[in-house]
Amino acid sequence: MAKGRSPNYPGLNLETAIERVTRIYRSEHKHTAAQIAILNDLGYSSASGRALAQLGALRAYGLLEGRGDAIKVSDDAVAIVEFSAEPQNTTRLEALRKCAFAPSIFEEMETQFGYQPPSDATMRHWLVAKDYLSKAADEVIQTYRENLEFLSRLNVSYTGRDGSKDPERPPATTIKVGDYVHWESQGALQFQEPKRVRELSDDGGWAFVEGSDTGMPVNQLTVESTPEQKKHHPPPAEPPKPKTLVDSRLKPQSSLLQDNFTLPEGQIIIQWPSELTAEGFQDFKDWLAVVERKIQRSIPGSSIRHRAMREKLQRQDALDVSKCERNADGDYILPVDLQPNREDPKDYCDAEAELWIHSIGKNKTTGEVVASVTGRFYQNPGWECVWLK
Repeated sequence: MAKGRSPNYPGLNLETAIERVTRIYRSEHKHTAAQIAILNDLGYSSASGRALAQLGALRAYGLLEGRGDAIKVSDDAVAIVEFSAEPQNTTRLEALRKCAFAPSIFEEMETQFGYQPPSDATMRHWLVAKDYLSKAADEVIQTYRENLEFLSRLNVSYTGRDGSKDPERPPATTIKVGDYVHWESQGALQFQEPKRVRELSDDGGWAFVEGSDTGMPVNQLTVESTPEQKKHHPPPAEPPKPKTLVDSRLKPQSSLLQDNFTLPEGQIIIQWPSELTAEGFQDFKDWLAVVERKIQRSIPGSSIRHRAMREKLQRQDALDVSKCERNADGDYILPVDLQPNREDPKDYCDAEAELWIHSIGKNKTTGEVVASVTGRFYQNPGWECVWLK
């Protein structure tokens, strides 16, 4: 029976955790450092509850080692950061796989559900039975799915704890328009014969085949070698676009139902077969969740989890420096249009890493203006502190 507090779980997904530990590595490299120094690297000036929660998440993923005044970046984190320019480096891929399932709850979920988990309802029931409150269970499920999506995006092949491959997920394969593929879902082949891929989604995660408007997860497809079929069906010069939730060109068909929703920005149109199996509806529901996340990214600042930062950016009360050039110290070099204006004071942040800027300094020799996630420009003899949070 769940009590007043859920068991521990990381409050960050793996992708965000890697962004955080990269910042620490740039400052500390492989040296041990005191906890307060690590927190300063993350943009915190004290050991607040939120700061310690982020530190705990990095430890849970195995990206940080040690405690107190002897914390350092782990070997796995070093491999992930140092080989970031080599996406298929085997050492990096193994470190990513290891860290993704390092948190104890994710290790249990990997054992229980593997790389293709069931519905959220099934996982929520399982987590509640393990004393997780409903809200915490939902957060665990979301983070677990985000981590799996992150690994899939990086082509990290799945290996179980016993060294076996997940039978539901073949090794990563590059799917191209023109390939003939089989689709395996829920342990069963969905096509009698391989079908030709006519279009891929913008993020490369979904494929659309000839004769069907259904989007299929690329990681559920296997390429079949059918040269004769390819010979008789050459690729069209401009393959038709897939029918998506926001394709205003959709035309109702007798076997399809359709609903329209009008927004000030335009019209959303959705179609679905007049009859669906329970399995088909669940696949459709899962796909809708993916589409929802893609559409949400079009809202400025919507992907930022830090509520105060998100709201300030949306109100234009904060400026994002994440796209600025960085110097050797990892600080942000501010162009003139981003430099502090006393007549229009604003906060500063790195929206991608979700870190606040704590000080901005002007180099007394070069005149260069740079921003830091720490307060290092305050009372620094070589710098004029022009802004302080």
